[in-house]
Amino acid sequence: MAAPRSESPRRTPPEPVARGVEGAAHLVPPREHFTGLAERLDELEPRAVRQHERAIVPIISALRELCVAHSDCCAEFEQHDRARMASLEREHELRRDIGLVLQALAERDAADGPTGQRRLRAFFRRELDALERSAAQEPGSAAPSDPPVPAGRESTKRRGRRRGRPSLVAYCLGAFTVYLDNRVVETWNGHKAVSIFKYLLLNRRHRVPKDVLFELFWPGHEPEACRRNLHQAVYSLRHTLRRHHPRVRFLLFEDDCYFVNPEGEVWIDAEAFSECVGAGRRLEEHGETEEAQAEYGRAVSLYHGHLFEECLYEDWAGVERERLRSEFRLAAGRLVDSYVDRGECSAAIALCQKELSLDRCDQDAHRQLMLCYEAQGQRHLALRQFNVCAEALRADFAIAPDEATRTLYDQLRNAVEAAR
Repeated sequence: MAAPRSESPRRTPPEPVARGVEGAAHLVPPREHFTGLAERLDELEPRAVRQHERAIVPIISALRELCVAHSDCCAEFEQHDRARMASLEREHELRRDIGLVLQALAERDAADGPTGQRRLRAFFRRELDALERSAAQEPGSAAPSDPPVPAGRESTKRRGRRRGRPSLVAYCLGAFTVYLDNRVVETWNGHKAVSIFKYLLLNRRHRVPKDVLFELFWPGHEPEACRRNLHQAVYSLRHTLRRHHPRVRFLLFEDDCYFVNPEGEVWIDAEAFSECVGAGRRLEEHGETEEAQAEYGRAVSLYHGHLFEECLYEDWAGVERERLRSEFRLAAGRLVDSYVDRGECSAAIALCQKELSLDRCDQDAHRQLMLCYEAQGQRHLALRQFNVCAEALRADFAIAPDEATRTLYDQLRNAVEAAR
């Protein structure tokens, strides 16, 4: 007979983890306790530095990281529990609806004679009985299993598990959006934190010294203030990323430099866009026009907006934004020219309109659109496009169209008058 638990405490099996947040609350202190402890430790670290207790600073930092990781795990547990309960409720609703439909089908008259009636009713009755038997089982009583893998994908699934490297997908052209293993990062902790992450993503091929980040994001501040601000921003950033991958470090720090972990799979639309434009240029130089146009087409399809549209007035992104915008104009211009040469004016017009939706004062796009309308014999639309261009320039910059745009307008207007 097994010994009582009180006599053999080391052999006592652990208490089963209670299902639901309420059942687990008595096993560990509440999540808020560890969140508050992390915040308190964050306040103690600079005090320890000021009091020259540098030996305990790494210990405080490590303890704070552990508290944050625990808080994140609790938050994920709560989120998964809520999702599980919602999924079970939805499953019951779907089972009920399927049962009602099967019952109706089992009782209705078939249209292909008595034999067909019996066959159909028997089939639907069997399915209804099977559904009722499965519904009688306790939901969630069986151990969770992986969903079935489609034929031909088993090796891919196993390979992905073996690698275990998280994927990071960042959309920077337009509104900034990040996916970690196909899960969107919906909430960012702190504006400076996300700005630093954007900068590190754009420069992920290089290690960025912390002094560079000081100058970019806190110009004119004292070095100690910059250090504290950067520490807090990086702490907030890691906290955000850790919510999706508690055990993965996406942001590394070595030799006074910050950088994105090179071990992970990273895809950035701005990076892919520049690679396509560069490939198109090289192919053009070698006379491979069709291949170049294909690369330009891929580049244009990636350009959904200007770089980081939510922070158009932050200086640190201005140079890179203008470089990408120039590359987009080049690629779009090459494509429009090729469309016009092949007589595909509709495609050229659509691309010009995309350019103008991103920058309504782009006079090159206005002129290309005017030429496309003229090639279609719609000179009245070409003349109207000049007025649209002039109004946009006057409203945004209080200037008139440049000489090239006015010359094209005069040529089209003269052609219209001559045709009369």
